[in-house]
Amino acid sequence: MLYTSTRDNTVQVSASQAIARGISEEGGLFVPCALPIFSKEKIESMVDMDYINRAKTVLKEFLTDFTEEELDYCVNGAYAENKFSSKKIAPIVNVNKNENILE
Repeated sequence: MLYTSTRDNTVQVSASQAIARGISEEGGLFVPCALPIFSKEKIESMVDMDYINRAKTVLKEFLTDFTEEELDYCVNGAYAENKFSSKKIAPIVNVNKNENILE
């Protein structure tokens, strides 16, 4: 996947280049040139995954020049047990009969 600058759409870089640079030379943010499309089957395959594996599956579509090992390292580090006050990484809380929020 390629990323472009919000200030100059002729700039196109890989995910790793966008992360390493932080912002583009003209001060723009890097955003995906196009968003990945998740098929119904792909989404259904993520339903029973834990949060970490779901994150890896989604990030793999955005960070296409990262190896599986690099993604594992980053995601496992970001969601390590000691990073949160709760054992649940992103708990969903019911606020009333028909509304839930991501805490």
